[in-house]
Amino acid sequence: MRHRFVVALGPVGVALCLLPTYAAGCGDDDPAAPADASVASDSPGFESSTIDVPGAVPVTQRGQIVVARQNAPVEGAIVATSAGSRTSTDDAGLYAIQVPKGIPYSMTVEKPGFYKLIEQEWSIAEDTDRKDTSFLSDILASLLAASIPDLDAQKGILTLRVYPKEGCPSVDGATVTIEPAAGKIVYPRGGLPSKETTIAAEESPSAVIYNLPTGVPLKLKAQHPTCTFVPYPASSDGFTYTGNVTTEPGKVISFARVYLRGSGSGGDAGPADATTD
Repeated sequence: MRHRFVVALGPVGVALCLLPTYAAGCGDDDPAAPADASVASDSPGFESSTIDVPGAVPVTQRGQIVVARQNAPVEGAIVATSAGSRTSTDDAGLYAIQVPKGIPYSMTVEKPGFYKLIEQEWSIAEDTDRKDTSFLSDILASLLAASIPDLDAQKGILTLRVYPKEGCPSVDGATVTIEPAAGKIVYPRGGLPSKETTIAAEESPSAVIYNLPTGVPLKLKAQHPTCTFVPYPASSDGFTYTGNVTTEPGKVISFARVYLRGSGSGGDAGPADATTD
């Protein structure tokens, strides 16, 4: 099953079209934009995917970058990792990039006409398929930004999704906190910011935290009336999430995953249901 952002769009609902059921994404627009020399100088498929981590064993992460909601492939998107590897997508939006086996790294995706995407830190133990990562256009991301009260463009935006695991029937009523404590939080309803104070089940994103410090590792935690927060590291679909994620100012959106399990489940995090990620 391919992972993608899923949100309901109302008359103005495109504004919060930005939440994952895996990366960014909604929108029927054609995100054309003038070339940015810092990115466009790299042609699709350029070879520069070697990790820069002394002593690390390389494994391969594969995936596809698609236009949010259209699911059309994004050619020439730059996929890079904190491990020093870097590549671009081919005409089918596909990429393959080397990453260090068992060592955490973060991933970014960039292309003119889209907001930069920062994924939370994870690690893999073998060659793994990341599947689809949806990419949010400038137009829709700007609508989202315009719908958030008191947004400071010089600070960071973090979108997140809370998923239920074994023994937790629903994430409805959950709340999230972030360390270090900072920023403001909104819990969307129908894809739009609301005055509600808890997460609604199946809402995507579950929450948007904004006006965050940039360049600082952030950690998330969730609370729920009956379910228990799954502490990091938490595993799902072959990816082990450390919980760390950073934000940047400007046209950048970060994304993270949080898991809840039934209070009596016990044990470690274990793999989450692939259909929920």
